[in-house]
Amino acid sequence: MPWVAASFPGTIHPPRTATPIQATPFFATEYTFAHMGLQPKHHQNITMKGYEAGHMICTSVPSLMKLKADVDQFIDSALPANAAKIVVSQ
Repeated sequence: MPWVAASFPGTIHPPRTATPIQATPFFATEYTFAHMGLQPKHHQNITMKGYEAGHMICTSVPSLMKLKADVDQFIDSALPANAAKIVVSQ
């Protein structure tokens, strides 16, 4: 970031230890779950979803809407079938 050094002469910047790719490695979630040593019967308890915006989900309204729908479905799936539903209008 040369502009930072030019804007603040004499500023000491810590060395960069991670690039954005290292900070949010692609397939890290899949790798982690694949190496957890779970018994196959427990695999059905894991749900992974992907979003067009990736880890920057707050930058995409369609991704946020998909996240909300996914969270709603996740919560609904954990509730008993006869549980009262709370509807929040959008």
